[in-house]
Amino acid sequence: MNKTLPPTREEVISVIDQLIAGLTTRKEVAAWASRLFADDSKLYADEVADALEKLGAVDLVGFDRPYLYTETDFIEWRDIVAEAGREQA
Repeated sequence: MNKTLPPTREEVISVIDQLIAGLTTRKEVAAWASRLFADDSKLYADEVADALEKLGAVDLVGFDRPYLYTETDFIEWRDIVAEAGREQA
């Protein structure tokens, strides 16, 4: 996860894929996304900003389950970012 430059769509997709695969933790992703969203969210494409906002909450505990968001949510977010990238091309 790049720590200095605004994330690209591809980087956001990669981070989501790493989260799904268990290659990074929810805590790491939430910290990364929260910092970026807080710093410069207005500089990002809408779908990137939306994904960063949601990814910033991936470590929140759910009321009736271990986490508020599940892999199904991650896949949906990834697909939204990927589709926006295809539309821009």
